[in-house]
Amino acid sequence: MMRRCAARPITASRTPKLTRDLRPSTHDPATAAAAVATALNHADPEHWLASHGIELVAWHAPAPVRAPRRSSPAGRVLGAWDPVLRRIELFEVIGLADTELVTVLAHELCHALSPRPQSRDEPRAERFSADFIATLDSERVALTAAAIRRIAQRICSHSAGNS
Repeated sequence: MMRRCAARPITASRTPKLTRDLRPSTHDPATAAAAVATALNHADPEHWLASHGIELVAWHAPAPVRAPRRSSPAGRVLGAWDPVLRRIELFEVIGLADTELVTVLAHELCHALSPRPQSRDEPRAERFSADFIATLDSERVALTAAAIRRIAQRICSHSAGNS
């Protein structure tokens, strides 16, 4: 029996269309953040993202790249959105507090749900992630962070088994 890998690429034919109300509008990111947070309140983050054509990958390790000094004082990259692969990658998931980890997910999710996925509108992503976190209760933040860490653990275990 062949085991399906969680990191299966998403092709254009399988990519679901995003509903308009989940896209963070330029005018009101708070409304979009609330809509996404409400939807995520009732679902596992990995499955919810997959249903919207977005792959979530989480790593224990730091990012293999450094941020320009102007965008991150410490040069740390905690998350990345790849519009070509339609993938959100989160880094250092073990060392981050629950709220910080979910904030990074929300930030990258804003880029992913943007009408222009290649957009690097950082101020809008920051507003979206702050509104997103404000919408979630502390239990949901903890559950979402735990789900992300399970993804990282699964990837780490899978990688160790292949070496």
